[in-house]
Amino acid sequence: ILEQGYNDLENTLTQLVDKTSLTPQQIMDGWHKSKGQAINRINHWNLYTKYFAKHEAQERRRLAIPADVLITPTTRGQLYNKFKEENGKAWQEVLELHDLLESSEASSQTIAYWQNGSFHVMILTYPQLEGASAKHGFEMALVMCSKVVNEDASLGFIHSTAGAK
Repeated sequence: ILEQGYNDLENTLTQLVDKTSLTPQQIMDGWHKSKGQAINRINHWNLYTKYFAKHEAQERRRLAIPADVLITPTTRGQLYNKFKEENGKAWQEVLELHDLLESSEASSQTIAYWQNGSFHVMILTYPQLEGASAKHGFEMALVMCSKVVNEDASLGFIHSTAGAK
């Protein structure tokens, strides 16, 4: 029953994209806001746009789109859906890791930029560590810091499980 529901949601989302020219992410964000629900802070549509720019030829091959054909917003949405389909449950992680790698290769950035990147690593890491701790019964403390360190330590994070001393 869930699979049918997901298919119905995807069809509705596709129709809304076609009718409004909004991205799927913009539509979902609007829906979440209208229902007062928490929103994932990572905009995967934007991450896909960056990914697409780096891997355009590969992405065009997903739908056999020739290099001389203009990519419209609707076509990009179809490519995005195909990307998600072909990458299965890992599609978000693929985009997030691609963005992280691209960010780490960038030249010097502002402290805010590095802080944001560090925060994303923290968001990805902490739930996995908590899950492993609960599953295997160990306690841990983790200290993370960026390769760029400033005086107020805003690029460092400390996390420990409940029983860690």
